[in-house]
Amino acid sequence: DGYVFSAENSNPSNNTAITLYSNLKPHTREELNIIDIPSRASDKGYGLELAKILGQYSSAKSISPVEITNSMYETKDYSDVNKISTLKQSYLNEVTSLLLVRVPKDIAVSHLNLINNLDRMSQLLENIAKIESDELTAITSTRQFALETEIQIAILREINKYYTDKNISFGSVEKANVYANIIQ
Repeated sequence: DGYVFSAENSNPSNNTAITLYSNLKPHTREELNIIDIPSRASDKGYGLELAKILGQYSSAKSISPVEITNSMYETKDYSDVNKISTLKQSYLNEVTSLLLVRVPKDIAVSHLNLINNLDRMSQLLENIAKIESDELTAITSTRQFALETEIQIAILREINKYYTDKNISFGSVEKANVYANIIQ
C-alpha cells in the first residue's frame, strides 16, 4: 500500500518488512463540514479557525522528534519518550478539531490532506515512542516523519495560496498568518 518499507540488512535476500502506519484508512471528504456556497466571510472565518487550531499546539510542536529520537538512539536514554507521546497527542487533538471546522468547498481537498497528514504524523510518533522496544521501526518512522513534515509544508502553502489568490489577508491582530510559524 505504499506505506510498508523494506529495510535491508547485511544479507540482501533477507528483508524485514516494516509497517509504519497502523491505520491506512484515511479520513474522507464525507467527514468534513463543507460550506457549499462559501463567502468571503466564511473563507476568512475558516482561515482564522485553522490558525487558532494550529496555533494552539505550536508550543508542543516546538520540539524536534527527529533530534529527540536520534539522541535516544545514540544514548539509550529513553527519558524523553514522554515528549514524543505528548506531541502525538497534540497531532490527534488537531485532527479532532479540524474535523469539526466548517470548510469552504474550494479548499476542502487541502483541508482533508492536512487532516490525513496530521493523522499519519501521529501514527509515526506512536512508533517513535516505542524506540526502546523497536529501534528499527522508530528510526524508520523518524525518517518518514521528516517526509511528512515536508508534505505538511506543501499543504500549508496551498492554503496560503488559496488566500493570496482570493486577495484575502489577515492582519497581525487576527493571528491567522501563523502558518509560517507553525511549520518547522
